[in-house]
Amino acid sequence: MQLMSNVSLSMKRPEYLLSVTAAASCDVVTIHGDRTGLVVLRDRINELLAKLDQEECDHEHFRTPEWAGFELSTSMLDDERSSGHSTVHHLELFAWTTEWKAKHGL
Repeated sequence: MQLMSNVSLSMKRPEYLLSVTAAASCDVVTIHGDRTGLVVLRDRINELLAKLDQEECDHEHFRTPEWAGFELSTSMLDDERSSGHSTVHHLELFAWTTEWKAKHGL
């Protein structure tokens, strides 16, 4: 993986589609992804699963360029936009072990 400065990371747009929208009611979340975007998501989930296999909790962040990230894009369907969906600019994925899940009442 090539290292970049924080300035260039915040300006880099993903070269793939991986966007998340939420309905105005907040009871519907939609994820749009092309093949590469879904592979990126899968790989990050696999990394979390590997940590859980070692009984370690961890989490991953996905952010849009507008939120100083490079993992998410900001695309959405026209009907989502017209029905009040919003772009999710920060997605956090948490992986909890059984012990920590119980400790936090999840």
